[in-house]
Amino acid sequence: MLSEAESQLVLSCARQRLGPPAAARLGQALAAPLRWDRIIRIAARHGVAPLLHRHLGAPELAEAVPTRARRRLVELYLRGAHQTLHLLRALGDLLARFRAGGLPVVVLKGGSLAQLLYHDATLRPFGDLDVLIRKDDLERARDVLFAAGYRFPPGLLPEGFIRQYHFNLPMVKQGAVQLCVELHWSLTDRFTGQTPDLDGLWARACSATLSGQETLILSPEDLISHLAVHLDMHGYLNRAVVGREDAVRFVFDPSSENRLIWFTDLYEAITASGDRIDWAALVDRGKRAGTSGAIGTSLALLNALYGPVVEPRVLEWLGPPRLSLVKRGVFRWLASGMDRDGDPDSGSRGFFRSRVLPTRQAVQFRLIRLLDVWEYVLPPADVVRRRYHVHRPWQVVFYLFHVANAFVHGGRIALALGWWLLKARMPRATAETP
Repeated sequence: MLSEAESQLVLSCARQRLGPPAAARLGQALAAPLRWDRIIRIAARHGVAPLLHRHLGAPELAEAVPTRARRRLVELYLRGAHQTLHLLRALGDLLARFRAGGLPVVVLKGGSLAQLLYHDATLRPFGDLDVLIRKDDLERARDVLFAAGYRFPPGLLPEGFIRQYHFNLPMVKQGAVQLCVELHWSLTDRFTGQTPDLDGLWARACSATLSGQETLILSPEDLISHLAVHLDMHGYLNRAVVGREDAVRFVFDPSSENRLIWFTDLYEAITASGDRIDWAALVDRGKRAGTSGAIGTSLALLNALYGPVVEPRVLEWLGPPRLSLVKRGVFRWLASGMDRDGDPDSGSRGFFRSRVLPTRQAVQFRLIRLLDVWEYVLPPADVVRRRYHVHRPWQVVFYLFHVANAFVHGGRIALALGWWLLKARMPRATAETP
């Protein structure tokens, strides 16, 4: 874990511009004893090493930053810049192909943020390209990627299964830098209980030039909502720690699954849009889509990390995050051991934190997804109202219909996964037969 001064240094640099308060905190942090190897390792893991390179490379800080640390930051910056520029060239090629095929797309996350929010795209490292398409255009978009040399990654679940139960289809292309593209037709899957208004999102999308090509990007309100919901999805313990005094320490804990660059994206998106953000519309859409709790959680933590970015009245409008009794108990049980440094927990929580939490996929799939599936089968009443657009007395009828339908889908998923695993093992078993 980072010390208070070390985390203060990283947080102060995790933005494009250092205002007077951030500059003052950076100066205080540099005056304290610092473990530079640890600072740089954690900054790289959180995607903010290029921002540290920019701010700590200033001539006036030459005596405060060791030469070895400067060199390491330069190495990380150049390596990340090479990947970023390669991805941006690939994005330009794909956008030209989509445009030639008459396929409208909305560029999401890194490919858009690096060019529009950051004055230097190399300050925002990212590892894949995310584009939103209309679900009816999925086959045509997939064929465009096939023609460009992209293929499905090894071990991918059947395409039909992914299209029915997931919300994006990944494809990869090998080369000097491996390119990964995710074709999104939604922003979340059915198991979250969220019902985003995709038609409204497309109607509000704005024109922009990315990698030399005309395309679409999210409106300011939709961008903030998407970034906040994405952060909440990955930071699966965040809802259990809103309001805690140790928010900074929590975000830097590896078990939290947070990345600081996602908060930086939110900070830059909000500060760049300023008074143009229609917060009332953002809140209203969030409540109708069932994402207000996720958005409020991310914005509350953003204020705790970066200072007053979002007005308190907006957080009041969004309301407190909703957690089921099961999730609240599990999350608080896990989060309660995150305030220690070098003093591991004992018993079941210690085992979970030391053996299970370090494996990202295990946690995201086995724990969080299972809890999401349980809430999908037996959702709160407001989720049923939003999903089926019904009110009393029909709500009870549709609730029973939803539960029965969920069990049917669960059986289909189990059969499909079982058959896929069986087929995956058959060639291996045949090869091992003498």
